This record gives sequence, structure tokens and C-alpha cells, in this order.
Amino acid sequence: MNNTPQNDKKKVNVGKNKQMGLIITVLVLVLLVVVVIIAMILGGNSNEKDPDVTKPPKQTDAPIGPGGTTPGDKEQISVPSANLFIGTLLNINANNKKGGTPDFEEGVAINEITKEDLETIGYVRLNQGDGYSLKVKDWTVVLKKEAADALNEMLEAFKAVSNVEKNNFVVISGYSKDTTSSYSSGYCAFLNTSEYTGFESSSNKVTIDGKEMKWSDWFKANCAKFGFIYVGVGEFRYVGKVHAAYMTQNSLGVEEYIQAVKNAQGGVTVTDADGATWTVSYYKANKSGSTLVNAGAGKEYVISGDNASGFIVACKN
Repeated sequence: MNNTPQNDKKKVNVGKNKQMGLIITVLVLVLLVVVVIIAMILGGNSNEKDPDVTKPPKQTDAPIGPGGTTPGDKEQISVPSANLFIGTLLNINANNKKGGTPDFEEGVAINEITKEDLETIGYVRLNQGDGYSLKVKDWTVVLKKEAADALNEMLEAFKAVSNVEKNNFVVISGYSKDTTSSYSSGYCAFLNTSEYTGFESSSNKVTIDGKEMKWSDWFKANCAKFGFIYVGVGEFRYVGKVHAAYMTQNSLGVEEYIQAVKNAQGGVTVTDADGATWTVSYYKANKSGSTLVNAGAGKEYVISGDNASGFIVACKN
């Protein structure tokens, strides 16, 4: 059969159609392969399908206050970065001033602040009743309520075993607006016994459980049971029972304690005065937003900022 131009044209069109069909088939196959690969990747990242992949811990927001108990199904706590300047373990000194928002406004006279307004920011004035029978130098002496309660409890215990009345002690210093002083945390107290009560200084011996000893020795030996560390004669800082136990046992100040927790692989283990064990860990704070810390589901915890870069988290075992 002779090839005519018309037949040649038909052959060319058929060839082009075959090539086009082949290209489409290849593209479809490539697309199917891509879809399969994507599905495999997504399936491989699914915690539901891969039993070897650990699900991320559930989290909850940290409540207002120093601590609490995590819900039974939550393992992490979201701590606002602003809480870096809140807590009993703020490391405050001349080289590391108290940061964040001041507890009291500038120009506000503390002795003129009402009891109700003090309570809204967590402070109490010890000579206003409400279960406190402590004496204070004047109405400028205020403390964080947590510290005031513990101080009152400690002096009640001292009174119960000694021949000294609790009101022989006067709280000379509490919160200070000096941002270079640890007293600006609101958790430090200084007691005096002579100028206001006639009860002599720390060299004076008292009878405790039938034995004579310096009153300062009793406080030094027992203040950790109430959450205080002994700073000096008549001077105490409230850090909470967990931290006070470890700091007293190892003769550490706040700065040294924070560093010890930072350096400890997996945190430090603490046995408090009640015999409970805790794990204390350090978490570097995010610069903004919030920071996730591990607390364990259904666990009791205590959190404090360090006034610099992170959070100290104590979790009850």
C-alpha cells in the first residue's frame, strides 16, 4: 500500500496520542507514589499507631499561689514567665535586685494600707488580730501571710516547751521596699527581745524541756520544721518546709541552694520534717509566654521563681 501524506499525518497523530497517554500514566503513578509515601510518614508519626512513640505529657496551667496538686491526668504545668519574680526562693542582693512588679506602689505608706488591701496582695499586719498574737515594732511591719502563719506557729511551739511567753518577742523587720535586700521578698523577719520587752539578748539562757540553753539555739535547731532557714540571731527567712529541710541539712543559703539544684542531674531528693520525700528540679524560664515544667500526674508540687532565669519545682514523690 502506498503511503500518502494523509496516512503519514494519521500515523504522527497516533504516535503523539500514545506519548501523551504514556506521560499521563507516568504522572498518575508518580502522584500515587507520593500520596503513599506521605501517608506512610504521617502514619509513622501517629502515637495511636506506633506503640513505641511516647505521647507528650498532658499539661495544665499553674494556679495562682506557691503550689498545689496537679489533676490526675496532667503531668506538666504551664508557668507564666512573669512568675520568675514570685516565690520563696528569690535570690535578691545588691548585684541581683528584685525584678518584676513591686509588691507595693511607690509613695504608698505601708502603715496606712488597710487590712483588706494587704490581703489582696497576700500580706498581713501581725498586730491586727486574726489569730496573731505577735508584737511588732509598728504598723509598717508586714509579712507574706504564708511566712506570718509559719512564724506564729514557730513561736507557739517555742512557747509550749519553754518558760518564755511568745509575746516576749517583737518582730522588728518584715517586708522592705529596698530591692537589693532579701527582705523585699516579704518572707524575711527579724525578731528582737530586749529593747521592747525587757527579755535580754540571745546570750540569755532559757529553760526548754527542763534544760537551760540559748533561745537562739532552739530556733536554729527547729526553724526548718516550720519552713524557715536560720540567717542569724533573731533573723529568719521563710522558704517552705521542703527547701528549708535541705538547706539546713547542708548549711546552704538561698543562692547556694539554687545552684545545687541546677547542678544536680535529675534534681535533688529531699526528706522534709514530716518524713515525706520530694524531688526538687530546676527549669530555665522562657523569655516570654510560659514555661512547661514536669510535676507528675496527681502530684503535690511547690514552685518558686529564682528572680533571675528559672523556676525551682519541688514535687512530692
